[in-house]
Amino acid sequence: MNTLRYALRFLLRARTYTLINLLGLAFSLACCIILLRYIHRELTVDTHCVDRENVYVSRCQIGENDALVSSTLNGDTLAVDPSLVMQRSRVTLLDHDMIRYKDNRLQVNMIVADTTFLKLFRYQLLQGESSLSKPGMALLSEHLAHKLFGKQNPIGETFVLSTGKSVTVSGIFATPENKSILQVDAILSEMPGALWERMPMEFVRFVPGADIQKLNEAGKILRPTQVGDGSMYTFSLLSLKDVYWESRLLYRTSPTMCVSGNRAQLYVLSAMCIFIFFIGLLNYINLYAVLLGK
Repeated sequence: MNTLRYALRFLLRARTYTLINLLGLAFSLACCIILLRYIHRELTVDTHCVDRENVYVSRCQIGENDALVSSTLNGDTLAVDPSLVMQRSRVTLLDHDMIRYKDNRLQVNMIVADTTFLKLFRYQLLQGESSLSKPGMALLSEHLAHKLFGKQNPIGETFVLSTGKSVTVSGIFATPENKSILQVDAILSEMPGALWERMPMEFVRFVPGADIQKLNEAGKILRPTQVGDGSMYTFSLLSLKDVYWESRLLYRTSPTMCVSGNRAQLYVLSAMCIFIFFIGLLNYINLYAVLLGK
């Protein structure tokens, strides 16, 4: 108790030094905490996926152009042993599509997905049911539901897509706390006969230990497109935990719906965080030494 009393008396005797010392250390620690939170968010992208280590997306490349599209399109010959695949989901991106509810028109980012998509990615259900088993059903984000329907109960309400088809709201989901590659406002169920005029992408969950490198070697074999113009294309599988860093690829897939990161920027911010921490610590030690000397 006496030690604390002596320490407090010593600090109060030199209030200016104490204030500068504590403020410098506090500001440096605050900057480090902010940077660490940002770095952590960048490293935990799509952690709402049930198995991020073993979920892959298919990448198609035609000449210099590449994008994330389904590897099963047009009878592709990429041989994948069915015993290696646990789950497979095809998703169509409808970025900046228009929807209409009464006189209210909104431009939103939507995806058309099968029931497997909700098994691969966990979305917290706030209201209704998380089912895409029936055609013409939709799950809305909490933000979009409030923007479209206000305070009224949105379950069972219908809105119209840009294609003229009516969709019924079956549930409301919360936006994942972690960062996600896909910025989704609504998830629509598949509709037989619907023409979205978009190329679907695909998520494939493989069994642990599957030889992805061998599959990618098979995907390097050039195969002709069905367009009939003589162009050739290849396929490869890219891990979900790595696709976030493919800025050019995500931009070509959907420039307004897909977000990407920069590894080099992350390394710079990590170095800055360490630098700021040591500067604050050295400043604290230096001022404390000056105060002791005085």
